[in-house]
Amino acid sequence: MISANAVFGLFGCGLLSLAAVATVFRLRRFSAGARVAAVLAAAAALFVPFGDLSVAAYVRGVTGDPSISTLVLAGAACIAQLTGRRLVGQRDLRALMWLVAAAAVFLYPFALGLTPFDPYALGYGSVGLVTALLLVTVAAWYARLNLIVLVVIAAALAYLVGAYESRNLWDYLIDPLVSMYALVWLLAGLRMALMDLSGFAGYPSDLGGKAEIRPVGSIGDFVMLAAERVRVFWQPGCTSCLRTKEFLTKSGVDYESINVHGNPAGMEELRKLGARSVPIVARGDKFVFAQTLTDVVKFLDLKVRLQERLSPDELVKKIGLVLPAAGRYVRQIPAEWLDKPFRNRNRPIRVLCHHVFRIVEGFLESVHDGRELTYERIMQDAAPTIRTGDDIARYGADVLARVQEWWKTWPDRACSRMMDTYFGRHPMHVVLERTAWHPAQHTRQLMLILETLNIEPDRRLTAADLAGLPLPDKAWDDEKEGS
Repeated sequence: MISANAVFGLFGCGLLSLAAVATVFRLRRFSAGARVAAVLAAAAALFVPFGDLSVAAYVRGVTGDPSISTLVLAGAACIAQLTGRRLVGQRDLRALMWLVAAAAVFLYPFALGLTPFDPYALGYGSVGLVTALLLVTVAAWYARLNLIVLVVIAAALAYLVGAYESRNLWDYLIDPLVSMYALVWLLAGLRMALMDLSGFAGYPSDLGGKAEIRPVGSIGDFVMLAAERVRVFWQPGCTSCLRTKEFLTKSGVDYESINVHGNPAGMEELRKLGARSVPIVARGDKFVFAQTLTDVVKFLDLKVRLQERLSPDELVKKIGLVLPAAGRYVRQIPAEWLDKPFRNRNRPIRVLCHHVFRIVEGFLESVHDGRELTYERIMQDAAPTIRTGDDIARYGADVLARVQEWWKTWPDRACSRMMDTYFGRHPMHVVLERTAWHPAQHTRQLMLILETLNIEPDRRLTAADLAGLPLPDKAWDDEKEGS
C-alpha cells in the first residue's frame, strides 16, 4: 500500500508537471470550458499508470520530492493559466527569488563536503535555523511580502506533520529545481539592469511623454522555467499590434499573447504596467511601447536588421497615395454598415474610417503647435458634422491638402527635429514613417471590409503603392483570443 508520504510527493510532482504543461501550451488562450477540460485531461494523464508507474512517479524519480517553494509557484502558475488571474506580485516574487538564491548559495556548496561545516545538518531541528526562519517570517510580514510568509509557514507545517519522508527542514524549504530557477531569474534581471546602464534606462510612457520604468506587478507565466517570458499586450484591429506580433514570430521570439479587448484580466494586467495603450512588449519588471520596432529590438536585444526607412519625401508621397484610396473606399461602404463593428473588434466602422485621416491630422497639429503627439490626439472623435461616408472622405481630402501644403514649405527636409510622442521622443522622420504606414494598414483593412461585403474596392492599393512601408503581412489579426 502506498504511504501518505509518497502520495504527497506524487501530488507535488504532478502539480509541477501540470504547471509546466499549462504554461507551455498557454491555456489562457482558450475558453474557460476548454481550460478546465484540458487541465482534467492532463491531470488524468499524469496520474494514470503507464506500465508500472504514472508520469508523476517518473517525474518524482528524476526530481525527488519538490519543496514547498516549488509547489506554491507551480500552483500559482496553474491558477494563472486556468483562471487568467495572477496571484503573485512581482515584488513578492523578486523577494522570494533572492531568499531562495541566498539559501541555495549557503546550502549546496557547503553540503558537497568542501568544508568541515555542513549547513544541511542544521535542518535536523537546529535552533539556529528555526530562529532564522522566524526572524525572516516576521520581517517579511512587516514588509508585506506575503509570498515569503506563505512559503515558510507552509513548509513548517508540512515538516511538522511529516508530509515527506525526509525529516530535514531544508528539503521542505528549497530544492535544486527552484534554486536553479531563482538564480537564472536573478541573472536575467541583472542582464536587463546592465542594458539599462548601457543607455536604455527607461521606456516611453504615454502618461506624460517621459521615459520611465514601471513594475509589472505580476508573476511571469513561465514560473518554474528558466527565464521570464516576453508578453505582448494587443487588441484586434490595432496595426502596430499585428506588426509587432508578426515581427517577434519571424525573429524567433516566443511570447505570451494577451488580447486586452473584452478581457478584464488582461486589461488589469496592462493597467498594472501603468500603460493605457497597446501594443506593449513586457519582460520581467520592464516594458516598452511597441509603436516602433527599433525600440522593441533594443528592449529585447535582438540581433536583427530592420528594413531601411523611406526618405521623408517618399513617405509624404505614400500618404498622397493612401489617403485618396481610403476616401474612395469609405464612400463605397454602405451607410447601414458604418455603425457596425468589424470582426473581433467592437468599434464602429465609421470610427475606423475617420481614424485613418485623424492619424495624419494629429501629426500635423503636433508639428505646428509643438505639443506632444498623444494617443488621445490621434484617437480624437470626429466632429458632429462628419457622419456620412462622403463627409469622412471630404474631411480626408482636406487633411491631405494640408499635409501636402505643409511639406512644400517645411525647411527640415531630413525631418531630424525631435518630437515628443506617446511612444517616446523620436526624430520626426520616425514619426512621419509611422504617420504614413499606420493609415496605410488601416486602408488595407477598409479594402478587407469591402471584400467581406462582396464589394470590389475602387482602384485597389497595390504592392507597388505600399512598397517600402513597414507593414505587417496580414491586413487583420485573426487570432481568436489572447492568453
